[in-house]
Amino acid sequence: MGIDTVLFTRLTEAPTDRAWVLLDPVPLWLVVAAGAAAVPVLSFRRRAPVAVCVTLAAWAVLLTVTVGSRPLLTLLVALYTAAAAVPLAPAVACLGAVLAAHGVAATSEALSVGGARPVLVVVAVMTVFTLLDTTAFGVGRWVAASRARAVELVRSGEALAAATVTAERLRIARELHDVVAHAVTVMVLQTTGAHRVLVGEAPRTSPEVLDALSSVEAVGKQAMSELRRLLEVLRTVADEVDAAEPGPGPDGTGTSPGLSRVPALVQEIRATGVSVAVSTTGTAGPLDPSVDLTAYRIIQESLTNVTRHAGPGTTATVRCAWDDGALVLDITDDGAGTPVHATRGLSSGFGFVGLRERVKLVGGSLDVGPASASGYRVHAVLPAEPR
Repeated sequence: MGIDTVLFTRLTEAPTDRAWVLLDPVPLWLVVAAGAAAVPVLSFRRRAPVAVCVTLAAWAVLLTVTVGSRPLLTLLVALYTAAAAVPLAPAVACLGAVLAAHGVAATSEALSVGGARPVLVVVAVMTVFTLLDTTAFGVGRWVAASRARAVELVRSGEALAAATVTAERLRIARELHDVVAHAVTVMVLQTTGAHRVLVGEAPRTSPEVLDALSSVEAVGKQAMSELRRLLEVLRTVADEVDAAEPGPGPDGTGTSPGLSRVPALVQEIRATGVSVAVSTTGTAGPLDPSVDLTAYRIIQESLTNVTRHAGPGTTATVRCAWDDGALVLDITDDGAGTPVHATRGLSSGFGFVGLRERVKLVGGSLDVGPASASGYRVHAVLPAEPR
């Protein structure tokens, strides 16, 4: 950086031209030493860019009025670093400090040259300094903007990845509830029924069998409790996400269940002691796969809730009405059954939450609530392709 000082020092000026300089004549070694003194300060420019830039600007003014040196490179490097590393306001302050230092240098140049028109010299020299300073400042701001864009791209990528993970977690939560919770509920109900029948025939039933059935009931209830906790973890984020992709079906083949699976579902529910009647009106039309899956999940969750909360002896009715551009589902029960004690606590608490998400994603509507003094009603309207 000593070269920086030498380049902008007039060592051959006459004493009369340098009357404003405090030290005159100036030895070459002093000029080089003064310029080199800026190097240690400049080495801290990345840690404290604003402080270094302002310090070097003040140092440049001091060199100008003491030894007649007018540093350039050190100030440009410090200004570029500050412009690239700090926000706009402090960067502009650094630019002002450097321009002020170079203004003093331009004035000193005019006094050194002398002549009748020192103002023209100041304007000419200051124009050169201004172009150099603004160029260094502009390049620094461009680098800062490029870095900010790169950081924003990284953050956007992370946000997209987080949203994707959230969508997948919510999809898994829905599938866990719809598939596993339904299966465990049916298993516990059937085991409880078998246990009651065999207890009535206790003399002909070994205690080991009864104990085994009791264990199955207990394990089933424990499994639902663990499933509930797992769903709470998976659903930590409840924001709306686009998770309409149905994903793999229960068999893992990628084929999701639809209305064609309803007869098999009805047979499973009837095996628990609940009477189910199914009726269809209108002409069935094509359904989008996501709508078909949603319709099945609505019927599945509704009937599973009947087995949980109403119990054997209940009569449930499933009505499917096809209208132009819509599929209307109406599932009701009379609540006349006897709830099974073993099924208490089997609900995961996320059934209708997941259904509302599904229905909203496909553009439908869902209403649930009491239908009578003891019954319940689920009413859904789903979009269907016009026939």
